Amino acid sequence: MSFPILLFYHNVLGGDYQKQVGGVYHATEMFNYSGDIASLIDPETETANAHVGWVRLSDWLPWMMMSGREGMIYIHAAGRKVSGFEGMSETMKDYINEYAPLYKIPPTLDDDRENETSWTEYKKQVEGGEFKRPGARYLASFDIQKGQSFIATGPRALLSIMLVSLTDST
Repeated sequence: MSFPILLFYHNVLGGDYQKQVGGVYHATEMFNYSGDIASLIDPETETANAHVGWVRLSDWLPWMMMSGREGMIYIHAAGRKVSGFEGMSETMKDYINEYAPLYKIPPTLDDDRENETSWTEYKKQVEGGEFKRPGARYLASFDIQKGQSFIATGPRALLSIMLVSLTDST
């Protein structure tokens, strides 16, 4: 069984104008499930053997600090169903025991917690800030007379503007 899931989320890290200026988070996930028919139709079992393939295409994640750079994330993973915590590899069990003991037991089917994403968790833990171009220098104030030129510099550009005329307010 294969199916894609197209994800469009309000970006919890964006502002109030995402509809107008962009910023809606978009990702695509593609799942492929396979298994054996015998375990699926066996009336003596409550589960079936299964394998999964998962692909995710998405924008950069906030902690990557990629801020508008070209590119995207491509994840391709595979897995299989195990009988429970004891059916996992020793490496996985050791990691879960040491760093994530809550993952030893799956949540109940009536779990009513809200969906948590890496973006909502990031927002809880990291304070946002104004975007500043690294290494950029900008002239803070100008006292420009008619006919003068000035230079504003940035990391990728050098801009020289010759003021040919200024509107005389008198």
